[in-house]
Amino acid sequence: MEEELKGLFGKAIEYKKEIEGLTAQEYITRTVAKTITESLKINDQILDLKNFKAELQAIAGKRIIGESERKKIRTELLKDLFKEIKNADRMKLKELAEEMTEFVINEIREERH
Repeated sequence: MEEELKGLFGKAIEYKKEIEGLTAQEYITRTVAKTITESLKINDQILDLKNFKAELQAIAGKRIIGESERKKIRTELLKDLFKEIKNADRMKLKELAEEMTEFVINEIREERH
């Protein structure tokens, strides 16, 4: 148990160093990619998430983020996941896309306040 906690703490510190100095969009993209690869236990895979990044860029300047933007983020993320991750359970990918969409919306809103 103690070793496990030390390992988790070490990972947290390592990740904090990784994201230090990143723009909000880079932070969101990196966090989404890392969360997905760790959830699917494919840590060695690097996700490009090109469509997701483009959509994130497109909505970053919008004053209001509503249901339309939420759907676009989720759709573009799912497109990327289906394209980049082979042999994964599609339901699991949909669940992760939904969770990550909530994370993105919350991060963007938090960044504005």
